[in-house]
Amino acid sequence: YGTYFMLAAIVVTRGTAVLGWLIVAISIASATLSGWRLDRGRLGESTAWLSPELDSPRNLLIRVFIDHTHPVLPWFAFLLAGMILGRHIDRLAALRGRLVAVGVIVLAGAHLARTALWPNSLIDRSDVVMRILVSTDPYDRSVSYVVSALATAVVAFLMISFLADSRSGSPVVGFLGIVGRMSLTIYVLHVLFFNLVVDWLGVGREGGLAVALALAIVFYAFA
Repeated sequence: YGTYFMLAAIVVTRGTAVLGWLIVAISIASATLSGWRLDRGRLGESTAWLSPELDSPRNLLIRVFIDHTHPVLPWFAFLLAGMILGRHIDRLAALRGRLVAVGVIVLAGAHLARTALWPNSLIDRSDVVMRILVSTDPYDRSVSYVVSALATAVVAFLMISFLADSRSGSPVVGFLGIVGRMSLTIYVLHVLFFNLVVDWLGVGREGGLAVALALAIVFYAFA
């Protein structure tokens, strides 16, 4: 996340069109790299060097930019999309309906494409290409994943903002707004909390979704 903020500081004064093209470029670069790794695996060649241990500056850069759970490629595209949305926050009420409609259509289209076009195996290179186009798995870093994740996030944000705007005088909304203004701090703290509870204390490790949601509610109430 520190890398995200440093990169954001570089592009924050650039025009919205530049940010949009950066999103496209990041998505294509990420999917291309993922496809190359899948193709090497299909041919029996190892790409384990792209998933290294954190034991050198070189490996740190690999982990930050292209590997592990939230690499710059493609996750920085989501931050750029948030910057674009933030630049038009004053027009949110006027744009909300159209953006929700577009987001729902894109989301449905991405999952329909995955259902219809998903290759059952990776025998030919064309199967690899199809997978990096239609996969919605975060670890495939595919074009469809970036598009569908963005659509999900935007639709959720717009629905929440509509509820908040329509009940702006509600004490509940006001209270949650206070918490929301510390969202990054809470995000970092939740990592520490879950590491303590799940990894160190062993609570809920095999509990499934219900336990995860219960722990999330407990943490959020505390936060």
